[in-house]
Amino acid sequence: MPHRPLLLAVRANPELIALLERVAGPQGLGVAKIHQYLANGSRVDLAQLPQDAPCIAFVDFAADPEQAIETAEKLSANVIPRVWPVAVSGTSDADTLLRAMRAGCQEFLRWPATDTQLESTLSNVLRRVASAESEPSRNGQLVVFIGVRGGVGATTLAVHAALALAGTPNRNTLLVDLKRQLGHVAVYLNVTNPGYSFGDILDNVHRLDGALLRTMLVPQSASLSVLCSPDNCNALSDSLRRQHFRPNPTVEVIDKVLTLLRAEHDLILVDADPGLPETAILAQRAEYVFLIASLDIGSMRDMARYVDLLGRNPDRQRLVITRVERGGVLTPDMFLNATSLPIAASIPDLSEPISSAINAGIQVPQQVRGFYTGLKAVLALIDEQAVSVPRKNSFSPFGRQR
Repeated sequence: MPHRPLLLAVRANPELIALLERVAGPQGLGVAKIHQYLANGSRVDLAQLPQDAPCIAFVDFAADPEQAIETAEKLSANVIPRVWPVAVSGTSDADTLLRAMRAGCQEFLRWPATDTQLESTLSNVLRRVASAESEPSRNGQLVVFIGVRGGVGATTLAVHAALALAGTPNRNTLLVDLKRQLGHVAVYLNVTNPGYSFGDILDNVHRLDGALLRTMLVPQSASLSVLCSPDNCNALSDSLRRQHFRPNPTVEVIDKVLTLLRAEHDLILVDADPGLPETAILAQRAEYVFLIASLDIGSMRDMARYVDLLGRNPDRQRLVITRVERGGVLTPDMFLNATSLPIAASIPDLSEPISSAINAGIQVPQQVRGFYTGLKAVLALIDEQAVSVPRKNSFSPFGRQR
């Protein structure tokens, strides 16, 4: 194990603290103390803990089980350092045990406990920590595609880029449909939506790990997985009935999710909705952001506004202009002047062949060279070795039968 864990005594009684110190000493583990629950607005600066070592937090449930559960949830959601909560309670009823585990507790220590019992509990958690620490580490690249309005081709570009990039050997690629409802990635790829979305990941952030994440993804191929958008309007319908909407996720929650996605995948492509706060946060953290707009005055206005929102960053942000017609009133250079961002690709107006291919459940044919010229320009920025796009014209094995 690269870094020895630190033990945390959270709202613990003096006897528990003494027991932790007695058992931790011979194993060369330190013990720190947090004297209050992380509940009801209480704030504890976990940044003061060592950032290069995991922490095992023994949360004393005796004073207030409800606050203890909320504390365990917040601790398990922490990313740096990673915290592994352990519930310490004088009761072991099934309801308390289940709620503690759902809150992220790795073990349950019945109090009062002996040195031997604590050593056994600690040994179990240390094995899990060691296993997690020894997993091959990734720091996947994040690429965000933002269509400034509907119908400009952002989803088509993201899907084809994902298929091409997933063909690179030994690359684990994830395509995320970041629409709160009725996104089209699953429709284009004709994959079965399992009912999980980015919103479900946010809702389960307190217990999120690689194993849970993988159950929410749809494998499109051996090297490409898809996180779908909800294919219904249930979230909006439920919100209207309750007369309030789901709260927006915090930056801390988005960062935790992103940390896990990067650790599990070599490349994450996001087909994003520009109207969501999640999009702005992810775009600020992405290696590349492609803003896609069609060649019309409304798109040019919208693109300039979104660039103002995100903040101009010509090192990471690129424009993709679609439906370009020669001799038109507008030109791609006008978009460049309006945003002060470089243009990655200009794609001619190919609405008919692209729509026909999508409706038939196949990739855009190679003969549609204007589309692939633009796609290759985008791929070259993401990965110079991935400019050779797939030559088969079907989304098989999930493509619709013609």
